[in-house]
Amino acid sequence: MDNQYMGALKQVERLMQSSLFGYSQTALEQLDALTVTMANQTMTDCDCIKLLELRARKYKQEKAESSLRFCVMRMQELLRLRLQTDRQKAYPSIQFTDLAFDEYTQEFLEDYPLYINHFEKRLRVLSLLAMMLFYVFFLVFFVLVCHCSFFKVFILDVLLFGGIIYYFFRFGIQRLIDMNFLELRESVDPLLAQFDQAIQTNK
Repeated sequence: MDNQYMGALKQVERLMQSSLFGYSQTALEQLDALTVTMANQTMTDCDCIKLLELRARKYKQEKAESSLRFCVMRMQELLRLRLQTDRQKAYPSIQFTDLAFDEYTQEFLEDYPLYINHFEKRLRVLSLLAMMLFYVFFLVFFVLVCHCSFFKVFILDVLLFGGIIYYFFRFGIQRLIDMNFLELRESVDPLLAQFDQAIQTNK
């Protein structure tokens, strides 16, 4: 599948680049029109990421930090899905490719830390600490208070919390990331919120 929207997106990009004192009304109107057109349409990941990039640049100029963070994290999420084929079905209107991005997009991505990776690492560390504390409490309570066999409680503890940790790291982390996306999505303009909702399975 070709990047059928890339020509129009690059035209908007050129208009935005030529604006010295804020993006022109023409550029913003064309960007909004493309956002509406591309919603509920099939597109490549390159098209989608380019649209998100242009809207992120708009938010950056407006100093709308939460909206900018949303766009960057969604771009990084789509990039990760190039390698996570089992999760690509969550975006049925996007065809994932291995096509390279243009220099403008590549430079933009390099300007920002991997927000989504840092967020995920923080979740993993905090979750693991919380589970370890609960694990110790569970062990101490049943051994010292209920006078159960330490060995039996220890084995039960390992099996129980091993299963919980596996399930949480396999499914729970992504669920928390998705919830963070929903929270950040409230900060963007309605057109982008509708677009983001439209490209996903769970609307």
